[in-house]
Amino acid sequence: MAQWQKRLWIQTPVFIAVCNLVGLVFTFSALSVRDDRFPALLYQNVIKALWIGLPAFLAGFFVYHRLQPNETSGLYRRSVLASVSAGLFGCILHMIAQRMSAGHWPGSSMDAIGACLTAVMMSFLIATGFILYWSHTDATQTKTANVAPRVLEIKANGQLCYIPADDICYLTAQGKKTIVHTPSEDFTVNMLLKQFLKTFPIPGMMRAHKRHAIQTRALASLCHNHSGEYLARLAGDVFVVPVSPKFLPEIRRVKSS
Repeated sequence: MAQWQKRLWIQTPVFIAVCNLVGLVFTFSALSVRDDRFPALLYQNVIKALWIGLPAFLAGFFVYHRLQPNETSGLYRRSVLASVSAGLFGCILHMIAQRMSAGHWPGSSMDAIGACLTAVMMSFLIATGFILYWSHTDATQTKTANVAPRVLEIKANGQLCYIPADDICYLTAQGKKTIVHTPSEDFTVNMLLKQFLKTFPIPGMMRAHKRHAIQTRALASLCHNHSGEYLARLAGDVFVVPVSPKFLPEIRRVKSS
């Protein structure tokens, strides 16, 4: 199971429990437990928290894990924007559901505006908390991975292979397979390139093209070609790999840091 799948499997039930807790807190702030209206209001608040919070959590989650680790520059901004948008959308859907069940909009127009503002703030807090937590966790794992050379255990070419991570110069997507290029040998892995990068977070390995990922530590030079792309020369001039303009700024930033 990939790392993002494990994270989703573990954290989604936790977040549902948090939404229930938020609904309980809002109910306590409005009514006493002895009030006859308490159970009905608790149900309404929990459902509303789930309508807003769950879409916000899932949207932020999938945008974050789609971009990370290849596009770190806009990671936080884009993940938060997706989370806030999904939370607001969930709030609107909740109001529509209330209208369909009750036959009228809940409260006045000011109540609806207030609910939308609450949804935006709640989604922002959700996104900020979880994304900062994920970023810290991933940064810690990357720092740990950088301490010592690692050896990858992968099933390639019909056998179990042990490849030192530092020997990998670049990766190539070939249909649903990934070719691992080292100076001495190539290994074909029955795994999508995106999945390979998630499963084996090799320090310094970055997406450079829709079909390639390169090891920035092996990057010797970049030169411009006539098609608008750059060519990356790896391990001296052993390998030459195209680099799309989309990925160039991040590669240059990492290489110069």
